[in-house]
Amino acid sequence: MAGTRHTRLPKGLSVSDTVQDASPYGIARTDPYQRTFIIPLPLVASAAAQAIAYTSIKGWPARYARVLSSGVNVITAEATGTTKNVSFGYAGATTAFVNAQSAAATGGIPGAGVVANLYATNLSYTLSANNWADAVLEAWVTVECLD
Repeated sequence: MAGTRHTRLPKGLSVSDTVQDASPYGIARTDPYQRTFIIPLPLVASAAAQAIAYTSIKGWPARYARVLSSGVNVITAEATGTTKNVSFGYAGATTAFVNAQSAAATGGIPGAGVVANLYATNLSYTLSANNWADAVLEAWVTVECLD
């Protein structure tokens, strides 16, 4: 082929366009990245704080997790007559993100971010009464991550 240069590589060396990166997000594992996690909040017959094991959250970072923002989505509102509130936080600060906000209407309840590193900390949520029947709730957290 006239005008085309060919490079001969030493034996055992080749050219590839694939990146050998163990990160499922296509970035270097030492670079911080942001990810939003959606966490279902099942109804329980208890007004006590319910733990959400960080190990049960698929993709939760292994080294560093700083919550940038959070909240609770009320997909279906509670239909019973008494006021129903929801709180969302983490072990040791169970209302850090959302503190006793009403789940009487559908929509998002914005929460706060926390500067602490929560990579090995369970999250938690609290329902204000033990007689919830109709609500469908989910929490979300946007996290700065390192794996």
